Amino acid sequence: MIKYQVEEDFLCGGWENVETDGDGNKVYYDTEQEAQDNINQFVKEWNDDVDNGNNEHGDHYDVDNFRVVKVEVKSWHQYNNYKNTLNDWTMNDFLTNTIFTTHILLKI
Repeated sequence: MIKYQVEEDFLCGGWENVETDGDGNKVYYDTEQEAQDNINQFVKEWNDDVDNGNNEHGDHYDVDNFRVVKVEVKSWHQYNNYKNTLNDWTMNDFLTNTIFTTHILLKI
């Protein structure tokens, strides 16, 4: 599923999606315009707070510090299938190695 995310440019780290909801999940938008509108609104509110003395950081943001990127987001169902496959493989691999290692140790 195609979505859009907002990324911020960090001096040492490059571009990164740091926008999360209240539960720590990454935020994605349905349209490029919706993501750009969010950037514009955030920058305006931030800079208004700086101008009014309500922002202890005191630095203005520029819209150019952000960009909109098109990304492919896996659906919850696809993610769960992948996660379960990975967990099953990891558990099977762990059990095989544990049994094999135990067998070798008992022979010595």
